[in-house]
Amino acid sequence: MPLRPTGEFKISSKLIALVEQHQFRGLEEEQPIDHIEKFEEICATRRCSGVSEDYLKCTLFSFSLVEKAYKWMRALPAGSITTWDEYKRAFLKNFYPKERLKWMRRRISEFRHEAHESFFEAVSRFKEYKRECPHHGFTEIALLNFFYQGVDEKFKMALNIASQGDFMTNTVAQANTLIDNLAASNKYSCLDMRKTWRTSSQVQTFQKSLS
Repeated sequence: MPLRPTGEFKISSKLIALVEQHQFRGLEEEQPIDHIEKFEEICATRRCSGVSEDYLKCTLFSFSLVEKAYKWMRALPAGSITTWDEYKRAFLKNFYPKERLKWMRRRISEFRHEAHESFFEAVSRFKEYKRECPHHGFTEIALLNFFYQGVDEKFKMALNIASQGDFMTNTVAQANTLIDNLAASNKYSCLDMRKTWRTSSQVQTFQKSLS
């Protein structure tokens, strides 16, 4: 645990109760990263005077664990956790079984643009894969390459054109900006196409009703 703050301090009972409303049991069907994100969201809304963020999170986190997850926390070796980041990494590593982690890593490394999927939808899906497996261990360059190699050829070409050459020669920041810009453009063009298609379908239906 992080060093205990000096002086008097008290963590609000209301904050503890709020954390206890969103508890993690360690069941296979639970999503560990969702629990972490919800816990951090709750902590971000509260501050305790004189208490570091690390100490607050590490202290509060035990209240968010029950059953199998609580037993895991109690079994941690004394002094093995000194920061919230260490706590979070240990938690995710333990509650993502090896086979599940392999599958989640494979979803990322073998990413493929699905048929009839817009570029915006493909980008959103790839981002969700990364969010669900934050401890995937891939470098940012590797992630960009997985995505680039997996997208449809026409979008690969669009990324190269926007890069004035080879997309993979961009910095990570530049590459992500290009992807987000193309995704935003594709999103609105797809919405316009779907709106046109719906309007056309409605007209055809109306015409049939008149005949």
